[in-house]
This record gives sequence, structure tokens and C-alpha cells, in this order.
Amino acid sequence: VEFANSLVWEFTGDDASFASSGILVSLTQPLLRGAFRDVRMEPLTQSERTVLYDVREYVRFRRAFYVDVVSTYLTLLGQVQSIRNQEDNLDALQRNLLEHEELAAAGLRAPIQVDQVYQQYQSAQLNLVRARAALETAQDNYKIQLGLPPDVEITIDRGPSRGATLR
Repeated sequence: VEFANSLVWEFTGDDASFASSGILVSLTQPLLRGAFRDVRMEPLTQSERTVLYDVREYVRFRRAFYVDVVSTYLTLLGQVQSIRNQEDNLDALQRNLLEHEELAAAGLRAPIQVDQVYQQYQSAQLNLVRARAALETAQDNYKIQLGLPPDVEITIDRGPSRGATLR
């Protein structure tokens, strides 16, 4: 309900004035019936959606974490196997060096050939030391990834019958 007054003076020569009053009554049909419920429920709906998004994000994290842990473990297994191969190669190079030294002592090999085999042997030793250091660094990173303290001893072992195990 509205009430309005209006007063008008006219300065046209006559001293005339005009006054009017009006009452305005308006009825409103509730077109938005129940709309305020939706407005009041919006924070709850948004909270429910946020929880759902967080659950989805957590499931994605778990999957990605599992894949990362497994792939890192498989990489460590590959490094262990590579070190074993390098150790076998080093043993073969050592035997080859001893044979070349014996052949050089008998006069059947030139000293430069012995030096070349010795250089291969030294290079293989250096590669083995680097591979072991890289494995230790990778193991420390793996422990950090798992949330373990770096001073915990882990051994990556590939048993003949049961596959790989982590102790």
C-alpha cells in the first residue's frame, strides 16, 4: 500500500493551487513461490558438490600415486638388473685383460692392445660405480616418495622364484 500527496501551485496569474491525494493498493501474486528455499539451500548444495569434487580428486590422486610408486619400483628393478649386467661384463673384461696380459708376456699381443683392454676395463669399473651411485640416489628418492625416512635400509631383490621383492 502506498500513499502519495501532491501539491501544485500555478503561477499563471491567478492565485490558483491544486492539491490531490491518492492511495495506491497493489496485490502481488507470489510468482517465486519456493524460490527462497533454493536460495537458502544453495550453500548446502555447493558444499555437497565440493565434497564430491574432493572425493574425485582423491581417487585420481590414489590412482596416480599407485602408478608412480609401481613405475618407480620397476625402474629400480631395471637399475638393479643393469648393475648385475655391468658386474658380469666387468668380470668378463677382467678375464679378457688377464688373457691379454699373458699373451703380451708371451709376445703374442702388442702392448697397445693390452692398454686398450685395460682402458675398457677401467671404463667399465667407472660405469659400475656411477650406476651404483644412481641406484642409491633413486632408492633415496623412492623412500621419500613413500614417506619413509632416508636412513631406513631397503633392499631391492629379485628372487628366482617369486619375482621382485622390496625389503
